[in-house]
Amino acid sequence: MALLYIIAQILIARYTNGYLHGLFSSVFSVICINFFFTYPFFRLNFTLSGYPVTFIGMLIITLLTTATTSSLLSDGSILSDA
Repeated sequence: MALLYIIAQILIARYTNGYLHGLFSSVFSVICINFFFTYPFFRLNFTLSGYPVTFIGMLIITLLTTATTSSLLSDGSILSDA
């Protein structure tokens, strides 16, 4: 699940301009993953031990992935015409 999540962020950063789409998708995907796949299911519960740390950690990772991919694509470091 995490790999699909990171690939989606990279594709969004690749095929959109700027950071706004990536930031929105990062926040949305972290909320959805925590809502659907963590206990208690189908609700966000920040009172559980370790839950806020996990939530913030996932958010930071996706924001860094989006920002790094977007900046590399704008520099032309990843893709070239050749």
